[in-house]
Amino acid sequence: CPSLKSLDIRFCGELTDMSIKAIATGCSTPEHLFIAGCTKLTDESIKAIAVGCPSLKNLWANYCSFSALPEDIGDRLPRLEHI
Repeated sequence: CPSLKSLDIRFCGELTDMSIKAIATGCSTPEHLFIAGCTKLTDESIKAIAVGCPSLKNLWANYCSFSALPEDIGDRLPRLEHI
């Protein structure tokens, strides 16, 4: 998915960290990622996104099970405008 710009998978209750890791590894170009309400996602997903999606501008991740954002998320995602 080299030309993927936006991915909306909100409220997908079965989405796991493994799924997000696969997306972040295989699709490094998304600018908009909507994962709100994916309650099985943990901090591992945010770490994978921070490492694998450097083009990200918008991350909608409310109602997920993250404890905290990585301290270096701004450095890893320099184009990020909204979280």
